[in-house]
Amino acid sequence: MRVVVTLIVALLASVSARAAEPTFAPGDYIAEGGWGRLTVAAPKDGQRAFSLFALGANAHMCEVEGQIANGRATLATYADEPDCVVDFAPTAQGIAVEAGESCRYFCGARAWFVGEYLAVAPGCDDASRAKTRNAFKQEYDRKRYDRAYALLSPLPERCAKTLHWLERGELLNDVAITQYKRGDRAGCLRTLEPLAKDAATPDDKIEIDGWLAERHAYQPILDATRFNLRLCRKPAR
Repeated sequence: MRVVVTLIVALLASVSARAAEPTFAPGDYIAEGGWGRLTVAAPKDGQRAFSLFALGANAHMCEVEGQIANGRATLATYADEPDCVVDFAPTAQGIAVEAGESCRYFCGARAWFVGEYLAVAPGCDDASRAKTRNAFKQEYDRKRYDRAYALLSPLPERCAKTLHWLERGELLNDVAITQYKRGDRAGCLRTLEPLAKDAATPDDKIEIDGWLAERHAYQPILDATRFNLRLCRKPAR
């Protein structure tokens, strides 16, 4: 009887341990607003490889990689300093990442990687977006504007939740100039509406939630927006 009880206890413990293991699909996850990337591998020998990248203000970054076991990764930091402990938990939309202060070892002064990383909509992961943008450019350069528009125009809306605001600005300008080439000036102006306020504001008066690096990266987007707005506001001949 004691052997049977011991076996039952062991089985229950095994089931409990398996139940405690967080379940999330392997793949790429992106933080809302596009500031962070999390890649999780399929389980292997009870662990999952992961890599994390987060972009903070003034181009400060976090880069973390390691192995997840039972929903937790433990990473060495400075000698005689506490380890960095990162916890991963499934959410309705993706994976929540929590970490202690010792994990700032992996980050620049103005960057941090804690937050929720979302499962990416189809076609919105980094590789798919790059492929779509390259295909768009080929069609645009060949003056196949209808094809170019059909390729790119869904991206700003479909990927809105996980797009970085700078990339969104680039996409909106590419869509708008393609609409202009197709003779759709009204559509061009509608597409540029989210950028129109900044485009009408002097550079030194624009409010940006960032530092010099963000302002530097935003400038060519502003310049393109102003140019495209001038084109699309001209009366058709």
